[in-house]
Amino acid sequence: MGPESKIEKLKALYRLHDDFMAGRKLACRPGCHTCCTRDLTATTLEGLFLILHCRRTGRRDLIRRLEAELEPGFRPRLTINGLAKACLESEQVPEEVLGSGKHPCPLLEDGLCAAYPARPLGCRAMASAETCPPNGAALMDPLVLTVNTVFQQVVEQLDLPGFFGNLADVIRFLNDGRHGPAYQEGRSVIGKAFKLAPNQPAAVLMVPPEHRAGIRPVLEKMGEVLALEGG
Repeated sequence: MGPESKIEKLKALYRLHDDFMAGRKLACRPGCHTCCTRDLTATTLEGLFLILHCRRTGRRDLIRRLEAELEPGFRPRLTINGLAKACLESEQVPEEVLGSGKHPCPLLEDGLCAAYPARPLGCRAMASAETCPPNGAALMDPLVLTVNTVFQQVVEQLDLPGFFGNLADVIRFLNDGRHGPAYQEGRSVIGKAFKLAPNQPAAVLMVPPEHRAGIRPVLEKMGEVLALEGG
């Protein structure tokens, strides 16, 4: 499957996620950007979609801002599916060094995301049932957390054999003259130099028993999206 087909599926998954979140009671409103920091993570497919969006809308400056982030924040050692696999096989999970959450995302302008339609799942998943205090954590419904995790697992698998990491590192990887074209052509490439973790297949979806009934309609619609031509 080429990048164009994958991006069409990604957009369909984004719309499905938007539909799910629209049915939840959330405190998030325009201008609420406590969680919009440099700790944002994304897959290479999401990064590619963001780059294409910025080019199409004449906002290449946003990409340059991300590339300039030499200390982007949180850099995960494992992908979401990598974590699920480690838990399934009772492997020791490496300790992650979390970001400070103090530095605002380079995509913010006057408290709003300048690339909102193309924001990654890491942004879309941040939703709180109550207004977040300054530097505070979101209060997330457990079912919403499960649905967000499954969406991230599915997008990661869709992006095989891509990578996962801090968005700034993902953008630098994609804009590299050698690695970026190789990724888009489906050729073998290594992301270690960019501090990226290789994507893993979804060996198991992280759905606790109490959420299976609630997530079933979402999984059925996901299946329809992934079964589209080219899947």
